[in-house]
Amino acid sequence: GKTFEDIFNEFPENRSLLIEAIHYSRIEEYFNFVEQQLEHQHPSYLLSLCPACSTRSVVSGHCEACFEDIDEITCPICDEEINILSNHPFDQHCSECGEPIKR
Repeated sequence: GKTFEDIFNEFPENRSLLIEAIHYSRIEEYFNFVEQQLEHQHPSYLLSLCPACSTRSVVSGHCEACFEDIDEITCPICDEEINILSNHPFDQHCSECGEPIKR
């Protein structure tokens, strides 16, 4: 039979349904599970922190926990590499210096 991981990876477009199926009181357990799975799948890869859900689950510009698209940019103020939400319509702030990021 298929493992949960096989089924989870087989239908990525339906992953958001998984979050809805999990009660929000258990969302931290879900985020921990995703981080552990990614660490297992990518043991030598340093996973980036998602600015939306605060998990280390960003792979190739996409958060595998909350399914947001992520851009890695250089903050124009502090010159640090940071992640921001790709399609977020509101101002975002640098996670290092706190300054607003103009898009």
